[in-house]
Amino acid sequence: MKPELALCYYPTAVAFIDDSTSFLAAVELAMSSRFTCITFNDPIRALNHSNNLNKVNWNAFTGNDYSYASDSEQFIKNTLNLSINKISDSGRYEEISVVVVDYDMPEMNGIEFCKNLKNPNIKKILLTGQAGSDDAIKAFNSNIINYYIKKSDDDLFETLSRAIQEMQNRYFIDISSYIKIRAIDNKKSLFNDAKLSEYFSNIVKTHDIVEYYFLTNPPRYKLTARDGKTSLFLVYSRYDLNEQIRVIKEEAGPAWLLDALKTGHYVPYFQSRDGFFDPESFDAEKTIYLADVVEGQDTYYCAHITDSSRALEPVLTPNQPFYH
Repeated sequence: MKPELALCYYPTAVAFIDDSTSFLAAVELAMSSRFTCITFNDPIRALNHSNNLNKVNWNAFTGNDYSYASDSEQFIKNTLNLSINKISDSGRYEEISVVVVDYDMPEMNGIEFCKNLKNPNIKKILLTGQAGSDDAIKAFNSNIINYYIKKSDDDLFETLSRAIQEMQNRYFIDISSYIKIRAIDNKKSLFNDAKLSEYFSNIVKTHDIVEYYFLTNPPRYKLTARDGKTSLFLVYSRYDLNEQIRVIKEEAGPAWLLDALKTGHYVPYFQSRDGFFDPESFDAEKTIYLADVVEGQDTYYCAHITDSSRALEPVLTPNQPFYH
């Protein structure tokens, strides 16, 4: 599976459906430290619960939709910032991203359960015994399920844990795909860059990030770690950094700032309304940060700003410029 960047990620629930209460107890014991687990020993009740939850409608935009012809830049900004609205949704953590359902149940088998799920975004993992293996393959090939695992697997819970994490990631990539496609059509391709995705994934793992949202101007992710600490991940393309340099020149900004950004070793974080240099709000001591260069389909300049990050001194002497 090709690495991609989702517009957002937040903790969601995993629903386990099995008529065996002892198996569900074992699942909770093994999985509750890694995932938010909800269990059902009745598939009908589980189906009603899942289908009655509010479905995330990422195809919906705002009341002020912009056409490409009228204001394409504003359209991109409004579209890409849409995911941040989820922060105000108090029910987002109850959202079900993955169901893990047993094939062999008396009232309704696992494949029938998956066929009756109304939310197409939910990822479906089927647990099978010997009797359900052939049906599971057919269901997978027909896109009724996304994954199937034999219940007799010696490392069932470890295999299941990896599958759930993969499916949760895919859930967020898929529910934001409509937004990304519209932006990518307008030359914003950072979401589909494998190298940048791998770099960002390492940031997420290293800092135990459990929630993030993409924002524009400047292009960045707002991150929240498991301990509640927040941080920012700035990601500039060549074009983005050139635009910052252009505005600084137009506004007659300081020469040291221009020289620093032209090297490609630093990225700016302006606290202005539009994310660009503004003489009135400019704070020379809280402006530029050392950048990592990620070479993918494009060249990206990235900085992870945490509580312990320090902006560079305005009197710095940058290296010989290589950025153009």
